[in-house]
Amino acid sequence: VWILSGLEKNELATPSLFAEGLGEPLGLAWIDGALVLTQRGEITRLVDTDRDGRADRFQSLASGWPQSANYHEFTFNLVPWKDRLWFTTSVPLRGGLTNYMPGSDGDFTASNGPGSLWSIARAGGDLRREARGLRTPNGMGRGVDGELFVCDNQGSWLPASRLDHLKSGGFYGHQETRTGTERAEPPVVWFPHGEIGNSPSEPVLVADGPHRGQMYVGDVTYGGVTRVFVERIPGA
Repeated sequence: VWILSGLEKNELATPSLFAEGLGEPLGLAWIDGALVLTQRGEITRLVDTDRDGRADRFQSLASGWPQSANYHEFTFNLVPWKDRLWFTTSVPLRGGLTNYMPGSDGDFTASNGPGSLWSIARAGGDLRREARGLRTPNGMGRGVDGELFVCDNQGSWLPASRLDHLKSGGFYGHQETRTGTERAEPPVVWFPHGEIGNSPSEPVLVADGPHRGQMYVGDVTYGGVTRVFVERIPGA
């Protein structure tokens, strides 16, 4: 983790190393006076106890969700919402396809965990699996009406990448067995594959200007920014 100073004065930013030795840190947020991040298999609070500009205490807030050593089982995001901290996990892959292992519970190398939305208490602990059926949910944020949205990547059972409105108990389309047919929540939008979004990133709510109340979404493959205009349908 690097901290940039001088930005508020429009000066050339100066980087300083705050923490190192981490394992795939893919989510970061300032929570209750400290930096908290997601690592592979752990949510960690970084504390600088002697105030020398370097983290010297690494406090585990949560760990232990099912996860294998597969290269594609990432732990993404860290979003404060509804007095909890929310993050996502991706499914294992083998040759670009879901890595199913015969005889395992759910057919995953590690079951009941990959491709999920999770939450923990802000102070740590109370790990909950909130939703399922995600593939590579590498971009999550608060969007329209302050609700939680995530961009998921195209793959098995997902003909294109999609923006999902997340709800506790939801299932979002990536089946948990080879022959799975569980009914999925519909996406908010599809991103045309090969045209707009092959790996969409975090949705960001636009606070002001002509696009106020809409969302901007970047893309890891194509770069650039896509604008998403969402309308809430009464009764939906």
